[in-house]
Amino acid sequence: MADPSLPTIPIFHTPYPGIARARAHHLAMRVIERQLQAQGLRVSHIPQADIMAWARAYLADHPKLLYQAAETVRNDPELRTLAERQERDNEAMSKLLMRGR
Repeated sequence: MADPSLPTIPIFHTPYPGIARARAHHLAMRVIERQLQAQGLRVSHIPQADIMAWARAYLADHPKLLYQAAETVRNDPELRTLAERQERDNEAMSKLLMRGR
């Protein structure tokens, strides 16, 4: 069940579809990479696992990034199509799983 504290984007049944979460994670990773570069560090010399962990922490501290990503998905025709397809696939899988019970 969706978290009621998160805003629901009208075109989606879930607060943030997977494509929006992936986009938000991508944005967080870019912020972390820019911060590392500003410190004079080479991103290629930092373990990817560390960058991903810092990006997850950044995303947890900046929930507005999820809303920004959801807006990007809603306004970009290609991303919106992917999100709608994902929603349909999730609904179909849910029906299949419920039938098996």
